[in-house]
Amino acid sequence: MSFIELHPWRKAMNFGVEVVKPRFRIDGGPDGFLESWNPTRIPVAVGPHRVEMWIHWTINTHMGLNAIDVTVPPGGVRVSWRSPSTAFQKGKMEVAAPGDPAAATGRVGVGGPPGAPPVAAGAAPAGWLADPSGKHQLRYWDGAAWTAHVSDGGVVSEDLS
Repeated sequence: MSFIELHPWRKAMNFGVEVVKPRFRIDGGPDGFLESWNPTRIPVAVGPHRVEMWIHWTINTHMGLNAIDVTVPPGGVRVSWRSPSTAFQKGKMEVAAPGDPAAATGRVGVGGPPGAPPVAAGAAPAGWLADPSGKHQLRYWDGAAWTAHVSDGGVVSEDLS
């Protein structure tokens, strides 16, 4: 198991953006959101992943939406996303080595509006993890419970059994 460190940031001139929560999706899984603009580590399997990030800004529900494909090594990877200057531009995405583990302090929520409760302190953060049932390669953990979202060989589906 490894991780993707999501690192959202905004330009100093983007007044007001700090009040919204950056949103993300990994490998087509459920939409998630970060509780702050701090770097946040999401556990994922080693290998290729697709990361999407954006913010919900007034009527533009996917402001700055952009995606990047990364290959996650055992030591993790940092994906930085910068909010755009205007509502209809894509956010800029870059890949780098992960930052200081102490700096990766954000909390994660999944689905629904950003008012949903964040991951409890000490709980595993939301993310794709090895399926505990063994029926699939990965299953999505929402920070509190396993979901029906599963992934096998990079193909995401739902296990409704």
